[in-house]
Amino acid sequence: MQMQSRPWRTHSAGRKKPPAAAARHKRRVPLDRRGNAWQSLPMTSKDIRISRNEGLGRYELRLDGTLVGIAEYEEDSDSVALTHTEMEPDYRHQGYSSRLAKYAVEDIVSGGGRIKPYCSYMAAYLRKHPEYSHHVSWPQD
Repeated sequence: MQMQSRPWRTHSAGRKKPPAAAARHKRRVPLDRRGNAWQSLPMTSKDIRISRNEGLGRYELRLDGTLVGIAEYEEDSDSVALTHTEMEPDYRHQGYSSRLAKYAVEDIVSGGGRIKPYCSYMAAYLRKHPEYSHHVSWPQD
């Protein structure tokens, strides 16, 4: 009995392998919450400045000198409540919000304070980053 060649077998001893580019899958494009494709702008650290504005009670993210994001806070004797985070619509879903959150969290931790995330974005950020869990006091509902 003679074996028939199997159609799924693509490489035999006499055939060349397909080029590496042909074997790769198509690159996936990130989608926003509505399922639309978006392209992120390249972030460079020289264009981004994040600072704490104690007079206004917020952390500010500036891109090329323009204020594009804020994270508001309220200080207590032993903790800092993160109350609101907002990013300009053109700069959302590009990683700027997480950079702002990281800066705020690390600033509070370095000052010895505990974090109370009342803001839904900050709460989600802290859940994704368990390395800060021992610095978080979750607010009671």
